[in-house]
Amino acid sequence: MSIEFVNWPDTYHIGIDGCFYPSKRLHGVKNLVFGLHLITWTPSNGVGLVSGAFFYISKPCAYTLRYDTWSENALLEEVDCVYDDKFYNYTSAEKWNDLVKFIQKKDLQRIFQTEGPIFLVDTSTYANTDLKPNELQLFQPSEKETVLQFTNFDVKKSWSPTSVGSERSLQAIDKSFMYRRLVQSAWHGELDSALAEYSFAYLAYAFVSHYAALSHWKKLLEVLLQSYTLAELEPDYYSTFLGLFCVQIETLHERDIETSTLSEKNFMQSLLENLLERKSDGNFPIQVNNALNQLVNTVSDVLHIQEFREDTILDDHNAAIDYDQEVHEIGQFVVDDFDNDSN
Repeated sequence: MSIEFVNWPDTYHIGIDGCFYPSKRLHGVKNLVFGLHLITWTPSNGVGLVSGAFFYISKPCAYTLRYDTWSENALLEEVDCVYDDKFYNYTSAEKWNDLVKFIQKKDLQRIFQTEGPIFLVDTSTYANTDLKPNELQLFQPSEKETVLQFTNFDVKKSWSPTSVGSERSLQAIDKSFMYRRLVQSAWHGELDSALAEYSFAYLAYAFVSHYAALSHWKKLLEVLLQSYTLAELEPDYYSTFLGLFCVQIETLHERDIETSTLSEKNFMQSLLENLLERKSDGNFPIQVNNALNQLVNTVSDVLHIQEFREDTILDDHNAAIDYDQEVHEIGQFVVDDFDNDSN
């Protein structure tokens, strides 16, 4: 499989699966493997828009990626053949396969609400904003623009309205119940599809600078890092999630992307300290403990968070306030009143 790059200005950089090339030297790329790929394009001065296309290859084929000067966008089209004598041999970033291994074409079709194999993220439009229902009409996307259809949920409203007493208290603190209900409702019981959306949200943020994707990635992180029972009962799955998050953090560091949002208001530190407290109680299987140790070391190095202490004692007063605000919040409860309408 090959891609020819047509009509690209010399000032652009083109990314292919985490590797980046100056457009003036890039005639095309050949010998792409089957599976998920991501092409991005941005002005080489680093201050312009970043757009991209996810596409899934399941058969031998050839494409052209043609740049449009007026829209600063590109069109990926399948063609009969390309002459690839001067093309680069395909290569991907070292950890690319780990970042995308859960994402299938069906996941992209659900998120983009369109058939594939090509899925365009056009950040030259308002599709890159975190849209709200009450936004002015001026800022709404046109019919031609894409808004990613992420699964809609509220992290705080995480217990069942039919639960009472200690059961509700447990569900408010341990998000395993919420995560399992989300898996059943949104991803039809397929745990890997949940990790696929989590992986895609990261890629859309890290490689295409998609604002709403960053917010969604953090929400999924907040749920998963507080799913303590899930870690105890599904250790292989949970350690896989921790390993995936570790690779994401390492990739962010290598790409020199702003990571302050993850350490903002001690967001990451408090979540990991709570996990470590459970680990010190001896509740987690060994594979979860090993994956958690690796993650903690990586996060500490990348985000420059102070050393984590397994004997950390949370401030009782602040913890009580947070718990009271969460448990007594008025509103519908996503776990029992879930619908598939997305952001």
